[in-house]
Amino acid sequence: MAKDQLQGPSSESLDAGYEASGVNVRALAWFVVGLAITAIVVHVGVWYLLVGYERQEEKHERAASALQVLEQPAPPRPRLQPNPFDNDPHANPPVDLQKMYADEDAKFRQMGWAVDEKTHELTIPPQYVEQVIQQEANRTDEPPPPASQPTDRAAGGAGQAGGGQAR
Repeated sequence: MAKDQLQGPSSESLDAGYEASGVNVRALAWFVVGLAITAIVVHVGVWYLLVGYERQEEKHERAASALQVLEQPAPPRPRLQPNPFDNDPHANPPVDLQKMYADEDAKFRQMGWAVDEKTHELTIPPQYVEQVIQQEANRTDEPPPPASQPTDRAAGGAGQAGGGQAR
């Protein structure tokens, strides 16, 4: 039972004014030295790794000559946007964008919409707006019925109970 009781500080600690026997200075010094060596090894290893990555990237980042770019085949069709390989006057993006605006404006005018030439803003006719509003008002949120429902248990498997048709 005497071992389980707490003991007070030693007389040596009381005389010194602090805990005199709590720290093993030699073990603490070895720990600090080991930690410093480990940190140096890790930092040097990471540095060599990064230098290796840079060298590998430099090998793969060789500048292509201008002649090599011209020798490449054109990308396969369909091409989503014109490119320098096309022999098309609309092969640069600003001209292509203006052509797209002109095509859109023509389609909107064909539908009866007014298009501002400078800003390409649309003015939608009031009858079209009313038509869309009516369609939205008449729309229901119910899912559409299935395409076909089996009426016979033998043909469709799990028909409704009682042999009746679906309502």
